[in-house]
Amino acid sequence: MAVRLLKLLGSFIATVLVSTVVVFLLLRVLPGDPATVALGIEATPDQLAAWREQHGMNTPLVVQYFEWLGGLLRGDFGVSYVTGQNISPVITDRLQVTLILVGLAMVIAIAVAVPLGTIAAIRHQRLSGAVISAVSQFGVAVPSFLVGMLLIVFFAIELDWLPSGGWVPPSEPAEFLQHVTLPVIALGTVQASILTRYVRSAVLEIQREDFLRTARSKGLTANLALVRHGLRNAGIPVLTVVGLQMAGLLVGAVVVERVFTIPGLGSYLVDSVGNRDLLAVQAVVVVLVIAIVLINFLVDLAFTLLDPRLRRAA
Repeated sequence: MAVRLLKLLGSFIATVLVSTVVVFLLLRVLPGDPATVALGIEATPDQLAAWREQHGMNTPLVVQYFEWLGGLLRGDFGVSYVTGQNISPVITDRLQVTLILVGLAMVIAIAVAVPLGTIAAIRHQRLSGAVISAVSQFGVAVPSFLVGMLLIVFFAIELDWLPSGGWVPPSEPAEFLQHVTLPVIALGTVQASILTRYVRSAVLEIQREDFLRTARSKGLTANLALVRHGLRNAGIPVLTVVGLQMAGLLVGAVVVERVFTIPGLGSYLVDSVGNRDLLAVQAVVVVLVIAIVLINFLVDLAFTLLDPRLRRAA
């Protein structure tokens, strides 16, 4: 078990380091001069040269990378080339907003998908199971931003029940719930549809296993045997999908935050790309990459704890 944990931790650290190298190099090969973006097209060559010297852009790439990585390890993302603002506090504030959105959307997706997927599997030969399966199939095909726009039109404009956008911190619970409801539903609906399909498949497969037939032969009803012995085994493959969906939600939040004008990490990324703020884009991308790698690490960890075969192999 300890060996397995050390392997996972080593893999996590190696993946993060490789990812930082890739992100750093990719953003360096993009066209455009950060000095010109920062000073404007009317800047003289001497001014541009002085700016590059001041920001260490004349040093070798290896030196620039390790200086940036050192700052990253200290939580210092540097100063924006465009606004002159310290990036770290901005990233911290924006990341909190995005994590709240993603976390609530994932809770809703799991709360909806687990019971619906289980019912769809148990009743797969009945009308109710077919209806759940068809609705989830339709939900998979609808993008989050379209769900968000439809929710705005219906609940914010037509009915005037909820605000169409903006953000209020959780310290004001009533206002917070009003503003977060529509974006969370927009993000969670599609993920709930996808997860429902996976839960249905996992439960259907587990129902055919010998140990469930044995449990039923000992007097348990089909549903009781599934709850006591089947759902935990069905949860192992579903857990992997949940991890992938968390990563997908982080990326999907970029678009939904723009639709609902929420000041999250995605909105900051889009604004930074529009302003050609290379250092800010680099900071946001590496934070998203580390978050996705961390989610996969936690999923692998949970997978090891749930599956006794992996613990024995370790």
